[in-house]
Amino acid sequence: MPKLLNFAGGSNCPRADIPVIHEGDFLSEETLAGETFDCIIGNPPWAGRQNKQLAQKFMQKAPLFLRSGGTGCLLLPSKILQNQTDAFQAKWLGQVTLKRVLQLADYSFLLFQNALCPAFIALFTNTPPQPTQDLIEFVAPKFNRAGLRQGIVTVNPTNRTWIPLGDILAATRSKTAPVVWKRRLWGTPRDQKLLDLLQSMPSLREQVDVLSELKTRRSGQTKRWVTGQGIKPWPEQKAESESDRPPKRNRWPLDTRFIETQTWKSNLLLLPGDTISFEERLKKKNYRMDVLYSQPPSELFQPPMVLISQGSIKVTFCDFDVLFQDSLQSISGPPEDNDLLMFLAAYLRSNVAKYFLFHTSANWGIERDKVHLFELLRIPFPLPEDEFVSPDAAKIVSEVAKRMKALHQNLKDTFSQYEQNLRSQPLFRSRGAKIDRRWHEERKEQVDAFQEELEPLIYRYFGLTEQEVTLIDVIRVFEPSSTPTTWQSEKTVTLDLVEKTTVTPYSAQGLAAYADTLAETLNTWAKAEGSSYRVSAEGGTDEETGLAMVTLRLSLAETPYRRKALSRRLTEILKKLCAHASKRSETLLYERDILIFQGKLIYIVRPNILLNWTRTAALNDTARIFAEVALAGEKPS
Repeated sequence: MPKLLNFAGGSNCPRADIPVIHEGDFLSEETLAGETFDCIIGNPPWAGRQNKQLAQKFMQKAPLFLRSGGTGCLLLPSKILQNQTDAFQAKWLGQVTLKRVLQLADYSFLLFQNALCPAFIALFTNTPPQPTQDLIEFVAPKFNRAGLRQGIVTVNPTNRTWIPLGDILAATRSKTAPVVWKRRLWGTPRDQKLLDLLQSMPSLREQVDVLSELKTRRSGQTKRWVTGQGIKPWPEQKAESESDRPPKRNRWPLDTRFIETQTWKSNLLLLPGDTISFEERLKKKNYRMDVLYSQPPSELFQPPMVLISQGSIKVTFCDFDVLFQDSLQSISGPPEDNDLLMFLAAYLRSNVAKYFLFHTSANWGIERDKVHLFELLRIPFPLPEDEFVSPDAAKIVSEVAKRMKALHQNLKDTFSQYEQNLRSQPLFRSRGAKIDRRWHEERKEQVDAFQEELEPLIYRYFGLTEQEVTLIDVIRVFEPSSTPTTWQSEKTVTLDLVEKTTVTPYSAQGLAAYADTLAETLNTWAKAEGSSYRVSAEGGTDEETGLAMVTLRLSLAETPYRRKALSRRLTEILKKLCAHASKRSETLLYERDILIFQGKLIYIVRPNILLNWTRTAALNDTARIFAEVALAGEKPS
């Protein structure tokens, strides 16, 4: 057999008979100098951190090896799109025409064993881009067991969209390009409109000075609140000569309260009983008591303040002095802002905040449940006097704070009773661990119920419509389903049969939750247009084919949703129709929605999985049906 590989070792290595494979450093100027190719396919090394990924150098070099109009295809770490790489994205997207991005984040732990981070595939050509005309196809398949045994990845119709190149380039100038990519990962067209609204509001950053930035600029505080990370202790075994900075004298009394990150339950309100002494913490972790590695300003540790974890979002309000390490950060303000900071703590735990951060932060829903401080500060937070919020926003803040104070007092009274029982009754002392566990369970129940009661107030504060609240509520379907770690993960509720899921409201209503939202929204729009026609919905599922169908019927009166069995002959025909409408492209199977308009009837057919029949899906289908009907009305008869 002829030798095809040309080794890079020079004269000591055997030469290829037909040199079509070359061993060499792709980034070296000598490698394949002067040669160009029609196509480059690669999986570059993923070394590096943040915006210094080695793969970026391969992306820059690849076009130099392509002939004009040649095609490149690279498997790359998702961090290149999601981290703070705006300058790199702007430069690279100005050199090539990016045709398609296949975001494989939801399959990161399934397609690539022991993957350290999620991946995407970039398909591009070596042609000058046209920013005002080019559209980038963005495909982000969500985990689906169907077809995996045959090596097929199913692409739901909602997992495919086109992003204008101009939008990406504009976002790089405001350093928000990662947000544009992330919003399309789980966000539907209706979500994009709501996210546009939320992003147009004043952000939390407008109220908060970041202490590290003030230090860099050597400027004083200009905003009403400050934020920063906690202290960093000095390990006993670490010599001062080994450090990049001299130690700082510890100015904190050793009896100062300290909150530990590992035992912190993030139960909305921090209690003194949740803390230990600073001395106890230093002894437990073998830290020096006389010096610290870093010692932030004292205002970070003074009330009123909101404590926030750096990892998965955990938030609590604190009304007493407390120390914490650099894995936590606080937002602290003056005493007169106590109620507003209480409201902020409740808001950061709310569905609105979770919805916004899930759709805009780099890691959540892609890699791990983590939100960086700069991402948190992007969250919308208009003040009560702003035009963006409800006219009674100030009353809402006062009401939330009033309720939180009542809950705070109740929790302190309950905790005091537990403590008293443990001290005074031998029976309680012998069951201390069980009593402590019961206290934490009771506390969590109270806080969770309280947070649920606050959600309508927060929706009202932002002036959200019923349809916008519906979009936000679906986060309880999307968030737990993202990036499953195993094929049999029980968290992928998007794959649940609609009538068998445990997610509310679908667990009780089944397909009716989708159908009612669809019919009610269409009827609301019809009334607004002055139409006398109304739609009513009926639907059913078929276990044999795995399909579900909802039928809309046009009439002069509204009737409640009706469940209807699907005939065997009908479902077999629908199954063939779905298969015929779907498109196979190598290992990708692009599913198609089936919408059939027949006289006064509209049939909607899809696989029976929750992802296809959420109330968010209903809102998107409403817009689509309304547009189709309007378009049909414009056509000449």
